[in-house]
Amino acid sequence: MGEPHEDFEKGPRINENLVLWLDKQAAGRKLQLPVEIHCGPLGIESCYLRENNTKIEIELDTGALSIDLPMHLKPYCNAYPCKVWLEGTWGALISVSSQEALPVFSVRRVIGNADEQEMNIRISKE
Repeated sequence: MGEPHEDFEKGPRINENLVLWLDKQAAGRKLQLPVEIHCGPLGIESCYLRENNTKIEIELDTGALSIDLPMHLKPYCNAYPCKVWLEGTWGALISVSSQEALPVFSVRRVIGNADEQEMNIRISKE
């Protein structure tokens, strides 16, 4: 799963400047992010973009999925935390203003498992 799919190219590495880069450069572009998902008995508890000592908490907007995200994760996640490639766009589908809001990634689909060593996002070539 380490190589970008043919419609995607390797993007920037996950680091403390990634959210700022995504806010400025990723509007309207399809992305694939290696997301570490933490699930509990009531569903998803937290999600992170992580590289070594960098840990960026994000919120997932799953409104575009046909079924609940945990159902999509079942084929890939036997235990949590679980790191998977998610495809979607940066930002919420419907804007909700909140001063303390986490960065939002709108998920369109689950691609598959991500290796712990995968530290770069993928950006659509379109």
